[in-house]
Amino acid sequence: MKQFERIPVWSKIRIKELRSRREHLYFFLKYASEYAERTGDTVRPFGKKTWEGAFEEWDRQ
Repeated sequence: MKQFERIPVWSKIRIKELRSRREHLYFFLKYASEYAERTGDTVRPFGKKTWEGAFEEWDRQ
């Protein structure tokens, strides 16, 4: 549970992969990069707000 609390975005993606038996991480990382560019987060690694915002948008699709 501590991992989920510390890195919820990564944990949610891994759970999604396990449930669907498909890779999602590559597609999420690509989406997160595009999201960061759209929102002006040019610093790598992205901030927590960027990861969470990108995941929320990506997960709705």
